[in-house]
Amino acid sequence: MVSAQFRQGDNLSLSYLCFMGACPGRNEGIERRPFSPNGNAGRSLRVLVRVLSEVYPDRFLSERLDDYSLLNAHPTPRPRGTPKHSAIASPENRSHLAHLVSPLGNALEVICLGRDAEFAATHALKNARVLLSLPHPTSRTVNSKRRGSWELNWRAWLEES
Repeated sequence: MVSAQFRQGDNLSLSYLCFMGACPGRNEGIERRPFSPNGNAGRSLRVLVRVLSEVYPDRFLSERLDDYSLLNAHPTPRPRGTPKHSAIASPENRSHLAHLVSPLGNALEVICLGRDAEFAATHALKNARVLLSLPHPTSRTVNSKRRGSWELNWRAWLEES
């Protein structure tokens, strides 16, 4: 199943690892897939996956983002900002998320990308384990010009945390 809210990973042995954002962005709504390769968040996330596979090679066995599952905590694209926590934790959204991730089984491990995704993983997903909580790929933390590139910023953030 592929939509702007969910995409199961190509590598079934890794698809239980799920990168989660808050809601679809502009490119995700157009392309009908989370973390579009043509959007800033998707491009930054691809760099993060490559860095994670180097820093944690025993956990992140692939450098390809498409080998992992991708999820947005809420289905509605927002022109600015993210969904309210009450919308993320609503019974309707919780039921919808449970349906989306059901093919992944009970061993779901979530890499939260931003505070709203972390809220969703802890309040809206049953049986999910938060593996990492990272900044959203478009946050100032990752996009700072101080270090010069997404790769250097992700590496520095992982080392500092």
